[in-house]
Amino acid sequence: MPGDIAPIVVGVDGSAASRGAVRWAADEAARHGCALTVVHALGIPVPFGLYEQEATHAGDAAALVHGWEPAVKVETVVAVGEPSDVLREQSNRARLVVVGSRGLGGFAGLLLGSVGAHLSAHAACPVLVVHHAERWAGPEASLPRNGPVVVGVDGSSGSALALGLAFEEAACRHLPLAVVRAWPEPDFDSASAEAAARHALAAEVEPWQAKYPDVKVDLWLVHGAPAEVLTRSSEHAVMVVVGARGRGGFTGSRLGSVSGQVLHHAAGPVLIARAAGPVTEAAAPLTDRPYRRIGVGVDGTESGWTALSWACDEAEAGAADVAIRHTDPSHRIRGPRPDLPALELADPVLARHLRAVSDRLGGQRVDLDVADGGAVAALLDLADRADLLVLGAAAPARPGHLSTAARVAAHAPVPVVIVPGPEPPHAQGSFAGHVVVGVDGSAASHFAIRFGYQYAYHHRVPLAAVHVSAHAAGDFWFDETTLETHFATEPESIELLAAAVEPVAARFPRVPLKRAVFLGPPAEGLRRAAGGAVLLVLGRHGHRLPAPLRLGSVSRAFADRPPCVVAIVGSPG
Repeated sequence: MPGDIAPIVVGVDGSAASRGAVRWAADEAARHGCALTVVHALGIPVPFGLYEQEATHAGDAAALVHGWEPAVKVETVVAVGEPSDVLREQSNRARLVVVGSRGLGGFAGLLLGSVGAHLSAHAACPVLVVHHAERWAGPEASLPRNGPVVVGVDGSSGSALALGLAFEEAACRHLPLAVVRAWPEPDFDSASAEAAARHALAAEVEPWQAKYPDVKVDLWLVHGAPAEVLTRSSEHAVMVVVGARGRGGFTGSRLGSVSGQVLHHAAGPVLIARAAGPVTEAAAPLTDRPYRRIGVGVDGTESGWTALSWACDEAEAGAADVAIRHTDPSHRIRGPRPDLPALELADPVLARHLRAVSDRLGGQRVDLDVADGGAVAALLDLADRADLLVLGAAAPARPGHLSTAARVAAHAPVPVVIVPGPEPPHAQGSFAGHVVVGVDGSAASHFAIRFGYQYAYHHRVPLAAVHVSAHAAGDFWFDETTLETHFATEPESIELLAAAVEPVAARFPRVPLKRAVFLGPPAEGLRRAAGGAVLLVLGRHGHRLPAPLRLGSVSRAFADRPPCVVAIVGSPG
């Protein structure tokens, strides 16, 4: 057996489903003439006294392979770590990763769980998810030999990758190949339109047919939604092959919504075509200290103290310093670092808060000064010496005017976080507990996406990228982690989200992602999405625009009346 051929990797946990996955993996290894690596991840922490017992699963699986396919060389790996992380790392050196859709522990519940979904979206090689794999767990069970290999195509680079992989699978299994293109357009009955689509499909297949002349190919133009078409086709297929990216017909971003639906609902094995290439988190442009210095403005109001508390939490989590600037013009003490005894006499409330923050962070990490002059100028001066500026929310002094927080956010050279006061909580939205980022395809929203991912990464919370459109059929969202979809008709705007989010999302593979298109005016849709969110992140336009236009009507609305903590992030220029 050639030593330079990448192995096939299969994840096991001792369940019947993982034994069925091993059966498929052994068959794949025999057909492709490569070695098989059997991997068992013990999870974190390892149960006391169970290491030796759990470690036997990999050896048991290897023994099964020797019985099924004696010529296949088998290596076993027992690793301590989260199963998705272990298998993703193994995928860097593999030609294919195989997992079952049901299991006991680390690889349990892949149809709705996180391991199979994570691998399908992030592995560095193709991933085969074997649905109902327990059917092939017995020693006498034979794999399906009748029926076609089915592949979904849409003319994109992602479907081209799937098409090549499908031809390879059909050739090595001596099976026919059904190339399927869903046709949701209303002019499907037009003879000329159908002929043109069939001609385009034939042209897409032609180079691969030349490479695999012995494969019998059927071209299927099928009216219907792509996910439904492929799911129905899976009922009589040996396997279904889909791409991880495409135009929206069979794809999305890291793993498209249609591919995700097929992975959820297909009746048999699903092969996700992914290009080879190492996956690493080293690309994430972060350290353990996202901010070295956090500036916070207080003015003696409850919203200011709430902002100080939020800033203190952030500083404690990220080992940052805190610079407090008091902007009450009537304050009797001026200048940097006022004497604490004098401050206790002049403003016991401010002194109490200063002492509490110093006790939490250490006095050397906390600075206080009392501004002399206008609040906006004082806070912008503070922003010049900070990595992040935190303010309390307050209504504008006069109707039709910008609030202090909005005016500062329009000019600040750093992200501005606006913290609502101690008010009754807003209604919980679809993304409670998430970082929610407003996305409109602009340069400003790009910087908002990047900031949102940084925050979600450091705080270990999921992220929801939300685009609001007046033309959507209704609220839609797709979960990249569990591959769940919540919609009736996939909106066209989902492609805008994919293009905007994917370049940043690729740097943060551990951040769970939902992509959503909400119906309505932007401010209304985002307010509905952000109910109960950890943070709402919005973009701000370039410095060359006037301040009201620079902030934008949506950011201005949230600066004055935030439903949760809101970050307004500017773009350079």
